[in-house]
Amino acid sequence: MWSKVKMGLGGARKDNKDVSNAVRNVANEIAALRHELDRTSLIVQSMWEIMKSKMGLSEEALMEMIESVDLLDGKLDGKPSRIPENCPQCTRPVSVQTNTCFFCGVSVERRKVF
Repeated sequence: MWSKVKMGLGGARKDNKDVSNAVRNVANEIAALRHELDRTSLIVQSMWEIMKSKMGLSEEALMEMIESVDLLDGKLDGKPSRIPENCPQCTRPVSVQTNTCFFCGVSVERRKVF
């Protein structure tokens, strides 16, 4: 019986180590995403400062454009959206994450940057 208990403890230690590794991996991924988000925010703010100084745009103009872009999908939810384009062959929507129609397999050339 004692050997079964020892084997159970060994399995628990392995499980704990696996969980610890998974937590460490998630923490590293979160840190990388935070870094990417900070860098993206810095780039966007820099672009906005250039537009204000070179083109004379106001904060109000930026806020209006943000709302306008947010409403492209019909929802004012503070989230960007990418509206799928329709397949030129079967006219079904093609996922924004792929360049191939799921339904008919045709390659779809994206005409929009975002």
